[in-house]
Amino acid sequence: MSEAIDPEGSIWQTPLRDLVRGRINGRLDWRRRVRRAELPQAARDLIVRVVRRTRLWRLEKSAVAQELIAHFSDALAAGRSAEEVVADFGNAKIAARLIRRAKLRNRPLAWHVTKYVTRAVIVLMLLYGVVIARFFLLKPSIKFDYVAQLNARLNAGPASEQAWPVLRQAAMALGLSPANRDPFFDERIDRKEDRDLIEATPADAAWPRLTTWLDRHENGLALLRRGASLPSVGFVLGPNGSAYDPEFGWKQCPVLAEADPAHPSVVGILLPFLGLHRDLAKVLSADARYAAVSKNGERAIGDLNAMFDLGRTRRGDFLIGDLVGLSIDRMAFEQIRLVLRESPAIFSDAQLIGLAHRIAGIGGDTPATLVDLSGERDSFYDMVQRTYSDDGHGDGSLTAQGAQFLSMHAALAGAVNDHHQPARATAGQLVLSASMPLVASRRAVLNEFDHLLATGDASLDRPLREDNDDDPISDRLVAIKDSAWETVRLLPVAQLFPAIKSLRANVERMLGEKEGVEVGIALELYRRRNGSYPTSLEALTPTFLPRVPIDRVGGGPVRYRVIAGRPVVYSVGGDHDDDGGRAAEYRGGPAPAIAAYWGTRGKEIDGDWILYGGRAD
Repeated sequence: MSEAIDPEGSIWQTPLRDLVRGRINGRLDWRRRVRRAELPQAARDLIVRVVRRTRLWRLEKSAVAQELIAHFSDALAAGRSAEEVVADFGNAKIAARLIRRAKLRNRPLAWHVTKYVTRAVIVLMLLYGVVIARFFLLKPSIKFDYVAQLNARLNAGPASEQAWPVLRQAAMALGLSPANRDPFFDERIDRKEDRDLIEATPADAAWPRLTTWLDRHENGLALLRRGASLPSVGFVLGPNGSAYDPEFGWKQCPVLAEADPAHPSVVGILLPFLGLHRDLAKVLSADARYAAVSKNGERAIGDLNAMFDLGRTRRGDFLIGDLVGLSIDRMAFEQIRLVLRESPAIFSDAQLIGLAHRIAGIGGDTPATLVDLSGERDSFYDMVQRTYSDDGHGDGSLTAQGAQFLSMHAALAGAVNDHHQPARATAGQLVLSASMPLVASRRAVLNEFDHLLATGDASLDRPLREDNDDDPISDRLVAIKDSAWETVRLLPVAQLFPAIKSLRANVERMLGEKEGVEVGIALELYRRRNGSYPTSLEALTPTFLPRVPIDRVGGGPVRYRVIAGRPVVYSVGGDHDDDGGRAAEYRGGPAPAIAAYWGTRGKEIDGDWILYGGRAD
């Protein structure tokens, strides 16, 4: 039936497509159409009941009303009575249901797609709501105190053998406590030099100021040497531990201030003594330079041994502690190279041999002898017990408290001393909580971490040069971080797993420098006995050196030359090209370790990695 323009039609009851064509027909007002139909009241009432029960769109209801009006009109025109027509029509509710079903089948495909998609979304939202509710209802179960385990290891032995109480006294006597810091440590050599005054050398105009300061602090230096020699660390970790010493004056992290003192976490404990040990090592290094200039070999040996002692006490608890220990050892190696070049006569043969034995005891052929990943495992397992529920069978789900813990860790990693971090951590938790239920289960996360850690442990037992640019750990971590799904699913692993290849490279550089100093001491002992340096390093074995070290980058024995009367021991470096002991340069200046690269990056560097002698010193 065509729709004529209805002069009485309302613009509000007219379909939009009719309005566009300029027709105001009020087609949507089906009730008015039923009222105006020339039908008995009983038929009109039945039509209204049926149309209303269909629960269709307004335009569909208008069409249904028009069809029913036509149906009843035809029946009445055929001579049937209104009572018969209404009775034959049947139950209004059933009729409405059948009409609705037919109309829904005739709706557009897009509507049907939208309907099923909407239903699927609603089901998913309900399921997700259950997961979210479970996420907030589950609680982590802290069953093991890893901080207590660390404290037991760090503080083993009697109080008389614990280093921290003595090192604390030394730091206060030297002016290195934050509460009473000596401005001397914040001074630079001059405005142009990017070195602190404590790093001055005899060639600097500031050298007399440094030596005067060292003379004034002989008592503090004596305490420092004694404290470094003690075998036990003696530093209590966790809330109310040594880091919270009010007299010493370390600043506290505002994020950690809210932590639960009854259940301290490994990732949240403060380790300010690591930076202090580096500062103490710089003081010893400065005193070793002063002892060398003063021709006092015994004092220089005492300082160097104290530096090695500080490096030793930093290993075995945390990976960051291992790295600080390595950096202290490298400071000591630098001073030994300097003394052997400028004034080797201050050391007797016995002192050199003792020094060589001490150095030989630091590490072996691979990084596994100097770094330990067990602390990283303890830290991760402690994190898991604080973030996941525990079903008693090695599995569980991430909890709301776990989301807060991970957000707090991210805040700590961003800026420990930023006072805005607590708020950022809270905001981060709110943002992350919606996706946290998608994080993998406790067992899956631990399996992923354990697999990567086992791979990392195995890699520490072989030289980096044998990798052939393969790095399965980095490849896996990159794959996790490149995938939004994997980043969320394995968030704890992506956030906390250490960079193993960088660690290995760092340790191998230190081992290369160590071997260079060992060869340097052997060369000096050979020269003293024979009057000149040998023509090859093989002449040093086995009297002065057990064996010639292997080139850590290129393989084969390290290279050796005597240039202008001075010995040079070197590795071919990342370019695998023997440049005759010419040190690599970077930005126009010598860069001793710039050539110490493994893999494709090192091939872009021209020059050798100088291990001892030459311009590297």
